[in-house]
Parts: sequence; structure tokens; C-alpha cells
Amino acid sequence: MLNTDFKPREDVAMAIRPTARRLAALASALTAAAFTASVALAIPAFPLTLTVTGSTTVYPTAHGVAVGPYAGTYSDVQFNGGDVAQPGSGVGIGVLLCGNADVADASRPLNAGDNTSTAGGCGASHPIQTAQVDQWVVGKDGITIVANSGSLGALGGPGLQVSDLTNIYSCNHAALPTGTWHDINAAFPASPIIAWSRETTSGTYGDFLGFIGVTPAAEQTCAGAADGFVKRIPGTGNPVMVAQTQGNANSIAYVGFGFADAAGLTIAPVNGLAPNPNNIDSGQYVFSRQLFMDTIKASALPAGTRTDNYARALNFVNTTTGQNGQTVLVGQGEVALITNNNPVTSQSCFTLSGQTVCPQLLPIWDVDLSFKDDVNDIVAIGQCWQCNPGGSHHGWDRRDVTDDGTVDINDIVAVGQHWQSTWTSWSH
Repeated sequence: MLNTDFKPREDVAMAIRPTARRLAALASALTAAAFTASVALAIPAFPLTLTVTGSTTVYPTAHGVAVGPYAGTYSDVQFNGGDVAQPGSGVGIGVLLCGNADVADASRPLNAGDNTSTAGGCGASHPIQTAQVDQWVVGKDGITIVANSGSLGALGGPGLQVSDLTNIYSCNHAALPTGTWHDINAAFPASPIIAWSRETTSGTYGDFLGFIGVTPAAEQTCAGAADGFVKRIPGTGNPVMVAQTQGNANSIAYVGFGFADAAGLTIAPVNGLAPNPNNIDSGQYVFSRQLFMDTIKASALPAGTRTDNYARALNFVNTTTGQNGQTVLVGQGEVALITNNNPVTSQSCFTLSGQTVCPQLLPIWDVDLSFKDDVNDIVAIGQCWQCNPGGSHHGWDRRDVTDDGTVDINDIVAVGQHWQSTWTSWSH
């Protein structure tokens, strides 16, 4: 639980009432090392190259942000490989922990297993651990059960129970003796049950099995059995799950909510409730979950790391959680942020496609992202005193709070103006 009740000492608080004169006095009173070591900051080569990788569920939003509002604002950035990548949440998180990504898109939270996973390609000994990563909530999703509408359109009526999915994905032949849909409901056809599943590093894979109470070992045993209901897809993520379900009679699959409206698919309600933005946002829909973008904490950046890509990675998160990015997210069929997701510096809420959207931004004055504005933010600025972040390429250093291309007293003033301000931490 983050401490959001920070109260600076009264003598410090009195010294930093938000006036330029008093803030300037504070600047001169801080550690001599911070302000006399006038850092000669190397100007990075532009364009910067960001690596953003991970979830196939988050990909449509991340891609839309990358080529849309982000590109329009940060023309000094290009993406590794020309685009956001989508190898799956587990791989994306692994690449970030290996130190080879700036942002990991994820449809699941971090877990202890990520610290020893080899999914990122650098082995099990990662230079970065999950405790050194910030998870930013960028939206919500509901894992959706889709069926081939030509043969299983009836599933759009009564739908399925969680227990039905548990039996299918664990190969419970005692509960499904004939192996047909007729075992589940007399209204369903007496045709063989086919249930598609996906790569085991997928965040959606882990979330879905957790929701239905099936272990990965049981699901993988079912997928490997000659009479098993589960068929492993030889491909990656939501697009392949959709294609397999469209092309194979009597089959179902689980996909992100934004992929469920494809032609030839029927959405099957679960426990009598269909996924929609209201049911997902409220958590009433049983497979509701959060979507994330993960970044390395400022305190965990390897020694000597330039802060240019770090700042632009946070800009990417901010663009996604801001008004333009949330508009992209809703357009991709996902569920937007509301006030109680990440209540930091919320902007005005608005209605889009029937959803309430409340954009939220990482506060500029929390330079070190410690979740409070305090003297450490001012010290960080002092350590970069009179750095020049590179002419027209403003703001690539997070200590350039005012985004004017120079780290100076104006940045300290901007931090001081928010001193002792009351705001709630992001949901982590």
C-alpha cells in the first residue's frame, strides 16, 4: 500500500510556499553537490527509439496510440521494428525485466514467476525484478467466450456457466460423458466440443485459467490428450483465436473483449451475464480484468542509463491514459479508465460511445515517481541543474518539468507550486 499521507516537516513546508523567491532560496540551501556539480548532459541522438512490446490484447490500443496521438506529439521518437510488438504479455514482461524494452504491455499483473521466467530471452537471472517495475492501469477488459456462429449460435442464448468451462478446459469426461455440446445443454447441438487455447506465456491464458479454476498442468494435459477437448493454436494471441473459431465448426475460444465482434462469432454469456462496458467496469462480469503498461522505476534504471527513453516511455503511458489515448482505447472496443482506477491528476470526464471516460495523467511535478511531491524531486532537478535537454526536443528529461528545454529554477518553482498538494496514488 502506497503512503499517500506524506506531510513534510513544518520548517521545510514554510520554506517552500509557492513563490519564486522562497523556492530560489530553498534551491541554494539544498546540498551543495546537487547544485554545484552542473552536469554536462549528453544530447541524445534523435529520433529516439522506443521498444514497446507485449500483450496482443493491449496491442490494438498501443498501436493506435503509437501511430496516432503519440506520433503527433513526439515526432522525435521511432519504434523498434517500426511498430509496437505483440508477442504476448509474458514475453513482453520478460523483455522488460531483461532490460531490453521501454514499455511492456500486459493483460495481467506482474507475478513472482516473472522473476525467474526465461520468456524474455535473457535467461532466468534478470537484471531487473518485478519490485522495480511500475504497473500503470490503462484500461479494462473482459475475457470473452466466442463461439462459431454457424454451428453454435445457440450459445448466444443461455450461454455457459463457469463450471462448464472448467469441465471443458480440464477434460472432465465424467461431467461430459459423450464429449458433445449436448452434455452441457439440451438446446445445444450433439456435436463434438472443440475448445481453442493459446500460447502459455499469454497473460490472457493465465487470467482465464485462474478465473475458471484450472491449473496450467491440467489444461496442457487436456490439450495433449487424444480425446481432449482443448486444441492448442499454432500461433499467437487473439487474432489467431478468432480465426480458428471462425474457421472451425463446433468450436469456442476465449479472447479480449475488443476482438469479440468479429464476423462469424457469437458471444456466449457466462453465468447469465454478457460482457459489455458497464458489466466489465463494475466487475459484475465474471472475467473482468485490468490492462497495464509496465515501465522500469526511475530508481531501478541501470547506472549510467540516459533518461531520454525513460521520459518518452512515461510520455507513452501518459498519452494512453490521456484523452486522446482513451479515445483510441474505446475505439478498439476496450473499457476506459474511470475515476477510481488511477486517480492522480484526473482530467474532465466525458462520454464516448456510451462509456464514461476519465483521462488521467502522471503528474509532472512528481519527478522521481515516488508518489508524493517532496524535496527529493527538487534535489533531482538540482542534480541536473542547467542541463539542456536538446533544443527543440523539449521534455525528454523528466526533470525538465516545464518542458521548456532547460532544467532550471522554473522547474523547481513548478514542483513547489504543488507542494503538500493532496492526491491519491495510482492503483498498483
